[in-house]
Amino acid sequence: MNARLWHKDIDAITIPDARKQWLLGASRLVQAFKANLGEVQIEALQEGRNKLFADEQAALQLEDKEAHIRQIVIATKDGHRLSYARVAIADETYEAYAQQFSGLGRQFIGDSLLYNNKDVIRQPFEFACFDDASVYAQAFFQLVQSRAESQPWPARRSVFLWQNRPLLITEFLLPYLATVPYTNTI
Repeated sequence: MNARLWHKDIDAITIPDARKQWLLGASRLVQAFKANLGEVQIEALQEGRNKLFADEQAALQLEDKEAHIRQIVIATKDGHRLSYARVAIADETYEAYAQQFSGLGRQFIGDSLLYNNKDVIRQPFEFACFDDASVYAQAFFQLVQSRAESQPWPARRSVFLWQNRPLLITEFLLPYLATVPYTNTI
């Protein structure tokens, strides 16, 4: 996998179902989930220092091949898995804001630390679509300890600069969302 798999123009990739509207319509995905589906929570959470994938390393412009990685699976209250997200936090960012990161627990990072923070700048989205052989899908399967049927993995990512210190949020929309119409209610 390389950074060229990511595109600034969503029309440069093929997204085979209704998840394209979810990628485009919501700048804050968790808020869109809540508005369209009701309460959501973190179903699975894993975090710690880990190896970056090559495209994450390139997006963060890091020489170091490791960073603090926070992986989450977001689900509805009735158990449908909606998305899988990876947050890659550069060491300099993690060290500068260690207290805030350590206090996150099962809270959503965007709502808790990034949005409405005047010291944070969000760069434009990039889009990609992976298959279940991708390193991202494999990390998801390991996190939830199960394997789903073969599906495309539409995704978006954005680099956030917190006082010029980078972190990367990558969000993958899981197959259930293809069955849920997106309505812009936020």
